Amino acid sequence: MQTNQDAGIATQACALLDYIAENLNEVAGMEKPLDTKQAIQLIRSYGYDEVKSQFEKMENYRNLKNYRSAFLTCMKWFEMDIKKGYFTAPAPEAIRRESELRKFCNDFINRHPVGSEFTTKNGETMTVVNNVFVQLQSNNRLMPISNLFNNNNGGKYGTYTGTGQTATD
Repeated sequence: MQTNQDAGIATQACALLDYIAENLNEVAGMEKPLDTKQAIQLIRSYGYDEVKSQFEKMENYRNLKNYRSAFLTCMKWFEMDIKKGYFTAPAPEAIRRESELRKFCNDFINRHPVGSEFTTKNGETMTVVNNVFVQLQSNNRLMPISNLFNNNNGGKYGTYTGTGQTATD
């Protein structure tokens, strides 16, 4: 059985894979690209923001083409950063934010069951696909539920309404 924390990490892993596919061509094009299981392992070990930042550094590394595996390269770079003292445990603010994200996603799923529709503040209609993704009706694109949290303070999707209720987490 999947726990709420697992669902949150799975959401982050999917968001990370989307980010890599859309923005980090060199990393995405490695001989052995990152898969979902590996993304989850990295996020559990180092946190979403740190992992994303590490892949951004890899993208800008001139000799990345000499590396085969996105996962093993990222793990090795974290290992080197730890030895050099560049990487430390996540700050209390990051831990607090991850806890808020987990609560937001859990509350969202409780209010919006799979298959339900809701409308964002800008009029975008979305359907809840599962406990990780919503689907934008305008273009059928899947989006992690966590994006609603990330954009909740004036972002593109931000505060949303759904089935007669307003949620402003």
